[in-house]
Amino acid sequence: MLPKCAVPSCEADAAYEVILYDFYPGLGARALFWEQDSTCPYICWTHAEQNEAQAKGAREPRGLVHYPYTNRNGARGFSIYAAIPGVLGDIRESRVVTDIIGALLGVHAASPFEVGWQRVRRAAGHHVAFGEAWSRFLASDPYETRVSVSPDGTGSIWIDRQYPCMPPVLALELGEMLYQLRSALDACIYQAAIMDSGLNPPPNERNLEFPIRNSEADFLRDAPRMIGTVANQRQAIVESMQPYNQTKAPPDERFINESLEMLSSWAKKDRHRALHVVGSWSSNAQPKLRTPPGTGVTRLVTAGNTFLEEDSEIAEFFIEGWTPGMHLQANPDVWIDAAVKDLPPRDDSDLLGHRCSRMIRSVATIIRKFEQSL
Repeated sequence: MLPKCAVPSCEADAAYEVILYDFYPGLGARALFWEQDSTCPYICWTHAEQNEAQAKGAREPRGLVHYPYTNRNGARGFSIYAAIPGVLGDIRESRVVTDIIGALLGVHAASPFEVGWQRVRRAAGHHVAFGEAWSRFLASDPYETRVSVSPDGTGSIWIDRQYPCMPPVLALELGEMLYQLRSALDACIYQAAIMDSGLNPPPNERNLEFPIRNSEADFLRDAPRMIGTVANQRQAIVESMQPYNQTKAPPDERFINESLEMLSSWAKKDRHRALHVVGSWSSNAQPKLRTPPGTGVTRLVTAGNTFLEEDSEIAEFFIEGWTPGMHLQANPDVWIDAAVKDLPPRDDSDLLGHRCSRMIRSVATIIRKFEQSL
């Protein structure tokens, strides 16, 4: 039996489970807040539409959005809508009304670039699926803490791997997300060529592609073949998004140029080489030791941020007054996040989840710019 819409006096079957979403940058694996909305756990299609249409506030992490039906306690974050299986089809295809894209850029109306939006929504679904798979992986206790102490009091804290290999689903979901985002950009060029030429199929259809180039010379060489049938104002949008133009972009849009460079590089490797190698990235280690009475830690040095291998040393220490046979307890207190080994994170704001979100937002922003250019 389907749950009922939680809006007072509504007797309709619910179409969505309501989720309160927020993101806390800098907290690693604990950054994502994703819980059922206790003030309105389920909602029907009609009231979901009204809820979004009347929402006021910033749909962004740590933002505050006021809704007529959901999040009635005024918590930080915003509402998203998980489709109830059997009501709106597969949950991956229609996971949320606005998906992550609606959360980042607002609800978009019917668009001539709908194929691009559909692919972005699918990419967002793969992004969510990756996060869920990663959470399941961490919940399986994949690592074990080990501490070793020499007779002279020098020792190390280790994290030992307890699994044979990373779950293949992680690389698969990442690869599917990259494919959908790259295809969304190409779909925009194809649709723009149809509109600008008045022909369907458009001229030169086999060569149509959204070029992503690291140098102006390479872009000018390839652009006539790939986007030559697209109107000048849309060619200008494409050129402004190129990686080599990052310094010329408005500060609040420079992430797009960088994200496109990463998307292009990763998508090519995923297509031609094999699946990306996803690893566990350890960072912000703040190890803690509980030493026996009469002893004390006089030196504690962490190993720094790194990928966890079969046996990974997290910290070295020295315990004054240590004698063999004493008992010691250790906690590595380290963040463990997913990362692609081709390009390790630069800092805590550059973790894989952040990178994927920026890629999705970048492609969605470009589609929006194409719409605004009409």
